[in-house]
Amino acid sequence: MTGCSAGSYASVFWAAKIAPFYAPRGTRIVQLGDSGMGIVTRAFLTEAYPRWNTAAAFPWAIVPETLQVRVRVS
Repeated sequence: MTGCSAGSYASVFWAAKIAPFYAPRGTRIVQLGDSGMGIVTRAFLTEAYPRWNTAAAFPWAIVPETLQVRVRVS
């Protein structure tokens, strides 16, 4: 599963959603995000981005439990 620019972020989400369909067949799924730099202004991070609520849609099951505690937003 690949994605470029903004699609690199979407590829993380979709790889996690699609992988379970291939796992029973023994197929290995690899995700590669290219050019997802996330270069934004501080104002965007503090004012606009929180309203997107991306944490609610993020496929947290792909992140080890120990890391979820540090980064997950309720």
